[in-house]
Amino acid sequence: MSYEFYITRADGWSDTEHWSKNQRNPITFEEWDRLVKDDSELAIDYACRLSEEELNRILNSHPEFVGCRTESRGILFSREQDQLLRQLATELKADETPDPDNFNFGYDTADWIVHPEGEQRCFWFHRGTISTKNPDMATLGKMLQLSERLNACVRGDDEEIYRRTDRGFDCYRPDRGWLPLEKFHQGRPDWAPAIVREIAEMRSTRS
Repeated sequence: MSYEFYITRADGWSDTEHWSKNQRNPITFEEWDRLVKDDSELAIDYACRLSEEELNRILNSHPEFVGCRTESRGILFSREQDQLLRQLATELKADETPDPDNFNFGYDTADWIVHPEGEQRCFWFHRGTISTKNPDMATLGKMLQLSERLNACVRGDDEEIYRRTDRGFDCYRPDRGWLPLEKFHQGRPDWAPAIVREIAEMRSTRS
């Protein structure tokens, strides 16, 4: 299972709608595009900016993509095919003015290319928010950095807000107040155990 995190300006804790449906103050595509261009640690995945027509033209004209279309799961790329698609998409789209209404995948992706452990991590822009799944400490820290530049906040699937502390991260919800991340997510079986272990290891190293 995964747990999703969002950079958002949406208000939370409404009695009538989930915060993610609040579109009164969205992050615009222009803000997202400028954010990525101004950050040397981020790189656009231009494959996500392909239109359906452009994607099909690439797949049909390069034999390396034979077998990527499946009946049950749609288009499924191998690692090599994914790398080739990214390369071809960059050559095609890097100098174009992006049109978010024409993206085939429905979202825009930026890779975080300097994760301290060399992990592959990315952020997705979609409908006024920026998101990622199952972040580690470094990735959550990067999200908080980006949120400050956008005058936004970082929220989790349970609507909680995050902030960084000297000992890790705190989470806030009105019914619970501010709590350390590991206490707020105590007992959660999906994403939380990995980052709780990471925080504990960090504290052990510092002590």
